[in-house]
Amino acid sequence: MHNYNVIVLGPSGSGKTVYLASMYKSLSIQKGHTSFFLETNAEQRKLLINKYTQIAGPGDWPPPTQYREISEWQFRVCVENESQYKFPAFQFTYLDYAGERIVDAKQDGAAEAEFETRLQEADALVGILDGRRILSLMRGESDSQIFLLRELQNILDIMQGTRCPGHFVITKWDLLDGKYSLGEVRDELLKNEDFKALVKQRSKTMKLPLRLIPISSVGNGFAELQPDGEMRKIPGAQPKPFQVEMPLACVLPDQLKTQLEKIKEKELKIQSESIETEPDLSLWDIFGELIGSGLRTVRQYLRDEFQLDDNLLKLLISYAEMGARGKREEAEKRSEELRLEKEESLKLVRDDKTAIEHAIRSFGYLVSVLERDFPESNLSSI
Repeated sequence: MHNYNVIVLGPSGSGKTVYLASMYKSLSIQKGHTSFFLETNAEQRKLLINKYTQIAGPGDWPPPTQYREISEWQFRVCVENESQYKFPAFQFTYLDYAGERIVDAKQDGAAEAEFETRLQEADALVGILDGRRILSLMRGESDSQIFLLRELQNILDIMQGTRCPGHFVITKWDLLDGKYSLGEVRDELLKNEDFKALVKQRSKTMKLPLRLIPISSVGNGFAELQPDGEMRKIPGAQPKPFQVEMPLACVLPDQLKTQLEKIKEKELKIQSESIETEPDLSLWDIFGELIGSGLRTVRQYLRDEFQLDDNLLKLLISYAEMGARGKREEAEKRSEELRLEKEESLKLVRDDKTAIEHAIRSFGYLVSVLERDFPESNLSSI
């Protein structure tokens, strides 16, 4: 079972710990929308449930991660079939770094070296953008400059030194929902020259997937912003997490897309030596429908965990290329097709291999929902 390393970056108070606890709570039981579930060991399960209890129950929010603490959470993606047999598919290791590590100039040498090693081994980076700070930015308030110059700048600097897919996750979307669209938030962030430069560098030059994903760990109507900037829980309200599963669902398709772009670059270089080739061709254009020798060529470059059978590999490639091949007006139809395919694949789960296929279909469906509801979330299209 392959493991994917995901590093969560964000300053103290941005909602990292709340997000992870909410993600686990939302995905700990298999439901129709996701049709997979997360599993972890007993110690971490208890810790996450305790954190979520602090979130959903009365009283204070969970305390921020301590400076020297590196919280490592391991989640297994599992599928339960219609006969109630459980099969593992993938594992994700989330590294939640203390917020002060992002912005504090005083760093412990050994801890900093470990941090750099982890960054280079990451399969995906999640840069947490505090929704409260984003709201301040949208309103043009003076403290938004601290966010741009200190918090955002440090995340951008860290991302620039890596070569893996990245997600900017806007937490506390309930503060912005109904006031500003994701497109308006994206456009405001792009006014920052460094943010804009990173987006162009990663999407155009490095061909790395980059997303802007709005989430809310508690959903609308659970907490309200106070004049002092604190969030107060509304008595009797129940949390309704919003899109907390999306960053996880994007990891595998985006990681494969990164590898496919490298293959495309190599193949275009080979083809350009003999014929004139258009640089914007997709892998489907280069290899036709990726059958026969085309798939064999792709396999030469893929990492071990993607050495799957032909049908499953073509399915993954289809999801990775989905954004480039589809048009917005077709998004609703495509999402419904993927939902039906996902439901049918659950009926066929009988072993680890078919569980992996179903999990992949579930990820593909969730990515299609994200791009259907928030087409502006794909920063690579800018």
